[in-house]
Amino acid sequence: RITANLHANGGKLCVPLDLPRFQDYAVEVKVPASTYSSPTGVLATFLRDVMKRNMTNFRVFGPDETAPNKLQGIYPASNKTWMAEFFFDDTATTEIYTNGRVMEMLSEHTLEGWIEGYALTGRHGLFSTYESFVHVIDSLFNPHCKWLESCKQVLTRHTTVTPLTLRIPPHAWRQTPNRYTTQDPRI
Repeated sequence: RITANLHANGGKLCVPLDLPRFQDYAVEVKVPASTYSSPTGVLATFLRDVMKRNMTNFRVFGPDETAPNKLQGIYPASNKTWMAEFFFDDTATTEIYTNGRVMEMLSEHTLEGWIEGYALTGRHGLFSTYESFVHVIDSLFNPHCKWLESCKQVLTRHTTVTPLTLRIPPHAWRQTPNRYTTQDPRI
């Protein structure tokens, strides 16, 4: 039976993340409107350190948009996962390697399934996808949430499964890098 498999019981396997103090990432503002610091760049630095401290149970998932979504600050901790053939200059010109912790693929459904399975086995992750594409995964995300709610009523072992954490850039008011092609006022 699959329920007898320890790996199918994320509630018992869940280990809290070893998180750095978020206060250490504060941006000092001495005079209002005198400096600029990219909020996403600060987040990337925080996530880099989260990844460094949790190399066996934290991953970042996204549809081939980590750098355009300004999360490339993660790469000093880990490259993207690449399981296909390498060519001569691949590792020198791109952030790919076989043991990478950043999962990229241009398939939101596959990525959502990966992070769901990752969470259900007690590990943690962040899924970053554009706001217009979040509707692609809600056909999987919503049933997952309903399933977890049902499990809480029947099996108490699933009450501590790690959450599916979503980051949905860009904001409706600032449409970079794809300006008008990814706008979605429904979010």
